[in-house]
Amino acid sequence: MPREDYSPVTGEQSFYNNLSCLNSSNISDRKEYVYTLTKCPYGIDTQPKHGFIRHQESGTVFGQVVFDRILTSTQCKYYALRPDTYYFSLVGKTFIRIGEKNINVLQSLSIKSYDSNTGLFQVTKIFLEGKQLLSWLNWHDMAEFLESKEWIPSLHKHNKLSNL
Repeated sequence: MPREDYSPVTGEQSFYNNLSCLNSSNISDRKEYVYTLTKCPYGIDTQPKHGFIRHQESGTVFGQVVFDRILTSTQCKYYALRPDTYYFSLVGKTFIRIGEKNINVLQSLSIKSYDSNTGLFQVTKIFLEGKQLLSWLNWHDMAEFLESKEWIPSLHKHNKLSNL
């Protein structure tokens, strides 16, 4: 006759459904937003307290902090945080310039990839004459692009596998 008190930790078969272990696990059903610390190490008052989940090591100097909510751009600037979750959501999107149409002015920007360790975007710049230029863009420059009201997201996404 099987016993229900066998421990699954020691390798014995257990017929006891332990629901308490599911409640104490680190699995979270809430959305997590990752921000990279760019100017100072993790410590007291280096990030907002509301919504803070944890600090984690990464390939960056100061690591990353994780929140359960989106921080405002003012908070990101004040605490010198780079919003990596938001920047990863931009990969695969194309932005087009509204306004002046000049042959030497950048008209379209397709985001190919984002590296959270360096904060660099791989982008394809498309000019009005059709010339394409593959280059890298710093996250500060990308923030300036997006904060200026000259750029809007295109209705279609570009094909990530088009260069293969």
